[in-house]
Amino acid sequence: MRLIITGAIAVASVQLIRFAHTVQSTGGLSEVRLPVSCDNDSSIHSNQAKLSTSNKMAPNFAGKYKLAKSEKFDEYMKALGVGLATRKVGGITTPTLTVTQDGDHFVWKSESTFKSQTVDFIIGQEYDFKTMDDRNVKCTVTWEGEKLKEVQKPAPGKEGKETILMRELDADNNVLMTLLIDDIVCTRFYKRV
Repeated sequence: MRLIITGAIAVASVQLIRFAHTVQSTGGLSEVRLPVSCDNDSSIHSNQAKLSTSNKMAPNFAGKYKLAKSEKFDEYMKALGVGLATRKVGGITTPTLTVTQDGDHFVWKSESTFKSQTVDFIIGQEYDFKTMDDRNVKCTVTWEGEKLKEVQKPAPGKEGKETILMRELDADNNVLMTLLIDDIVCTRFYKRV
């Protein structure tokens, strides 16, 4: 939260501190503008209060999707150290993705003829995960604007590379997934079914 005081130099009063704490603890406001004046007894008088919010509802990813298009997935898997046989199978597999979402709690279920997997996570909380290609990683998913950013790091004692997976909804509520490793940018498009 950002508190901006305009006008005369002011000494913060207990009321303003309580107000700022209340706003910060509720998480409902990201900016508060209070034009103020200050009299000789150091009390603050608000000439007008203008409150603005920039917090939006988080996108709702809940739904069922089918992989419709994939670009540079083989290059991405190769950079991760995935073997040729697994890359070939991964390249022709078209998984179905089912997402449930309750606020910042997500369950992503990926099903295909090759392999199925479920991951249950809460935004901002690190969790252990075994990927479809059998890598043991530590993951953290956070909001980056209206996108979900997942950072996968090799589990302690395991070799491998860090990778970033970005997920966002397009105008038709399809999922666009961007996978980043080294200088490779892989995209996977999941169409809502």
